[in-house]
Amino acid sequence: MSLVVSLKTLVNMQSMATTPSDGRPVGWPSRLAKARLHFVTGKGGTGKSTVAAALALTLAGCGTDSAPPARPSAAATAAATSTVVAYVRAITAGTVADACALLTDAARAQIRREGHRSCTAYIQVIRRSLPRSQALRAVSVRDFTRSIAAAQAIGTDTQLRFIGDGLPEQGLPMVRVHGRWQLAAAF
Repeated sequence: MSLVVSLKTLVNMQSMATTPSDGRPVGWPSRLAKARLHFVTGKGGTGKSTVAAALALTLAGCGTDSAPPARPSAAATAAATSTVVAYVRAITAGTVADACALLTDAARAQIRREGHRSCTAYIQVIRRSLPRSQALRAVSVRDFTRSIAAAQAIGTDTQLRFIGDGLPEQGLPMVRVHGRWQLAAAF
């Protein structure tokens, strides 16, 4: 049994995959679009290279949006960075109320939903997990400041996420509320 697919059919597959017909999706079955490897075989001179190229172009269009992530402005990134550094400094200095003030209302509510009495109680727990020595705490703040400065900021001028080494695995989400940057999650 052999399958003969014309080049025109392959090139048109992209539009077919996204155009419903009678309310049903048509085109590539999702399992084929998600496959990591496709083989194109046949006798010499049958157009395997042409079919493989058309298949690659078709499947490239079947993926998710490949546009690069949005980047906030340099001013927004700098202001968000300074908020994160202020948060870390407030924790290490023991001014837990100041640290809590840098969290969004939703982040503080999440802390309570997770079973902590209050934001300040949670920040005290974080503070106790830091090194006791002031010199080591200063190194921790300095290292974290370097991590945040080297992090990649993706998002917009009203919402962004810092991603990079030395940061929480899911990244560090930030939201601009009433003209001020706040952390959308405690860490």
